[in-house]
Amino acid sequence: MATQTTAQFDGIIMFRKDYRERDQLVKIFTRQFGKKMFYIRGARKRGFKLAAAILPFTKGVYVGLIREKGLCYLNAEKSLTQFEKINEDIERNAYITYILNLIDSAFDDSVPIPIWFDMASAALEKINAGFDPQIIAHIFELQLYQLFGVQQE
Repeated sequence: MATQTTAQFDGIIMFRKDYRERDQLVKIFTRQFGKKMFYIRGARKRGFKLAAAILPFTKGVYVGLIREKGLCYLNAEKSLTQFEKINEDIERNAYITYILNLIDSAFDDSVPIPIWFDMASAALEKINAGFDPQIIAHIFELQLYQLFGVQQE
């Protein structure tokens, strides 16, 4: 039997996609539980209370029902950090999307990888602060090479 627990966790919204008529599936990179897919009922309704909390690249402290397998559920947000410059600049947005997709491809879901969460969090902050996103993305590429089967000499 799969276990489930209500927990508070640190998370970064990786992406979201529409599901059915009014719902969304949101992938959150959590520090404590790894990458998890969350079912958000009514997310596309006007005036949805967690709308700001599930914007891509939002970092925050969330409360939700975490399941070992299957979809999880988001109940509330405690604090949020929005990265406005990333959302305003298509190039910065593209690089952070690429970095998060590299992490998504390199690691299995539901496996805690706090070091990579911290690195992704730092990348968000640095790119938002104006550091060169291409260099930051290249650092991630170099560090993830071995996970993709590329050996460095």
